[in-house]
Amino acid sequence: MAISFVSFLILLTGLILAEKARRRWRRRKAPDHAARVLGAWDEATDRLVERGATFAVSTTFAEAAERVAGLAPLAPLATAAVFAPDHVTNDDARHAWQLEKQLRRELSPRPSPRALRARLSPRPLLASWRDARATRRNLRELGVS
Repeated sequence: MAISFVSFLILLTGLILAEKARRRWRRRKAPDHAARVLGAWDEATDRLVERGATFAVSTTFAEAAERVAGLAPLAPLATAAVFAPDHVTNDDARHAWQLEKQLRRELSPRPSPRALRARLSPRPLLASWRDARATRRNLRELGVS
């Protein structure tokens, strides 16, 4: 029984790490500049969610940046990616990922138990799945398919 439980925990940990790596890779390699900027935003907020932050589906980029100073330089890029995606450049996308990396380093400047716990946390995965389900439900209620 104990071996099965330990095996289950190891498998679960591997699945969490693999899914986070897959999401990060897809976000970095998105087909257009605006999607890559939004991917950097999603990665940054995922790192915050791992540490207990919560963001409602309706939270704007500016509102999130008011709550978390580390998001402030990334918020205008994310806003542009949504409202003017044709004007987002490759340099903007590269800069967004640099800002995400800077925030990640500020959150975990050195290895620690807290950093390891955050890395293994399934919170960002659960939050994004919950938010996607809520969005689909809201669209159904509005009659949009």
